[in-house]
Amino acid sequence: VAAALLATPADGYRFFARRVHGTIASAARAIRWDASASPLRFQLVENEDLLADGGAELATLRTAAERAVSAWNAIPTSMLKIVLEEETATGAGARAEDRINTIGVSSSPDIPERGARALRQIAGERMIACDIRISAEYPLAIFDASGNLVPPEPLVSLLIHELGHCLGLNHSARNPVVLYPGLLESGSAENPIPPPPDPFMSYGVDFGDFRLTPDDVVAASLLYPAPGFLASRGSVAGRVLFENGRAVRYAYVQTVLYRNGDALFGPGTFTDAWGQFLLEGLEPGFRHFWVRPLYSTNAHDDLPLLQSSLEFQHEQRWLEVGLGDTTLAPDIVVHPPPDRRRARP
Repeated sequence: VAAALLATPADGYRFFARRVHGTIASAARAIRWDASASPLRFQLVENEDLLADGGAELATLRTAAERAVSAWNAIPTSMLKIVLEEETATGAGARAEDRINTIGVSSSPDIPERGARALRQIAGERMIACDIRISAEYPLAIFDASGNLVPPEPLVSLLIHELGHCLGLNHSARNPVVLYPGLLESGSAENPIPPPPDPFMSYGVDFGDFRLTPDDVVAASLLYPAPGFLASRGSVAGRVLFENGRAVRYAYVQTVLYRNGDALFGPGTFTDAWGQFLLEGLEPGFRHFWVRPLYSTNAHDDLPLLQSSLEFQHEQRWLEVGLGDTTLAPDIVVHPPPDRRRARP
């Protein structure tokens, strides 16, 4: 049973892969940089698409890039580090195929308008180069109320996200509660603790807080584990089912850890079309698992439209995570909310 579950992993941390529809949930076969590539070195690109304006755009781009690099470098359980060099690259030398990692501005129609794209180069199963290109329509230089030049806050978040792609992380889903926070009031019986933020690799990343969430931290650590990380963690695989045995598709499963009276949200994942989930990189011991329905039919671009996302009420379980292996959890059976239960014949 465990082998069957792991053969079709749930849509948790999402990594790039060559042969499995371009993305996978388990880090085992994910494309990544070779350990010898650390530290990854990036250069800013000075070209005609980066307007001079007295150097304002270049200065703010560097400030934003430094903050983005610092966010990923601050992960204590990941050994891969990033360096932003003082030296800049020229437009002629900044190509995806030249194996020089760069961050720059481009007027190419291939770059999303007022967005960015990570152009990755892969050889075999290894990443060998990555260039980040920001749309020429993106506002790089703004001034605060005191007239000081500052990088726009969304630019920092944008670069954190694109650097995540350069590390090998694909898009993750939005947190289903955060999408519609007004549906459930914090502290209510239905939602006893405040909803967690979206991970930085999420489609719904929230600007303003530049701390990586546990999803981001664990995913990067699975790809580039610091010594002892993997040996100190475990994984959990399981299924979420309705009372009649029908699989609960695309439910949200998240770990919650309680310390000093505070609820700390850990990594989360979505069940797949068969109700299966896989969560890697968890601290061993008893963990609280919170299973929630989706509050939107478009919480993930890859998910089909769901007609039954509210068919069950919140369920909570305590499961034990084993050390260094994958624990097969008992099936989690969820129940319809009282109003739907009464409506059934």
